[in-house]
Amino acid sequence: MKKKVQFKKGDKVISYGRIYQVFKIKKEEVKKGKKDQVVYLKPYFQTRRNKSLVYSIPLGHVDKTRLRRPLCQKELNRLFKRLAKKPRSQKSVNISRLKDILTSNDAFETAQVLRVLWADKLDQSTNFTASKQKVFKSALKKLDQEVSLVKKISRKEGRKKIKQALKKMKKK
Repeated sequence: MKKKVQFKKGDKVISYGRIYQVFKIKKEEVKKGKKDQVVYLKPYFQTRRNKSLVYSIPLGHVDKTRLRRPLCQKELNRLFKRLAKKPRSQKSVNISRLKDILTSNDAFETAQVLRVLWADKLDQSTNFTASKQKVFKSALKKLDQEVSLVKKISRKEGRKKIKQALKKMKKK
């Protein structure tokens, strides 16, 4: 988020595939003698493990993070179309490179990782290793939260929709 960002209570943001909701904005001292608004976030999809997690960031530092707003419905539709397209031919899958791409916090990059790994999984001449499976599951987990939020469905249904889009790839 490069521009001067405005938040209000209830806004959702994405950080590394996880959705957080703004629950408080408070003016606080962030450095000696310097005050800034601090945005407090909590996980939108809460689990037993993360229900007490609180994430806070001074508004003046948001541009130094990779926080972003969720995709809109139109962008999500574009993402699903991209998921269904077969990736350009690739000689071999570089797992380290795919893991690096997942740190970008970009939904379209995450979709690319899913496409590459799905195509590799369908290719009978390659071995779909445990490490590839692990990266695939990680990418799927990152994307299902956003799909679920935008489509207003459960995470399970979100994963199902992503897999349905990927399955269209082999039919083409």
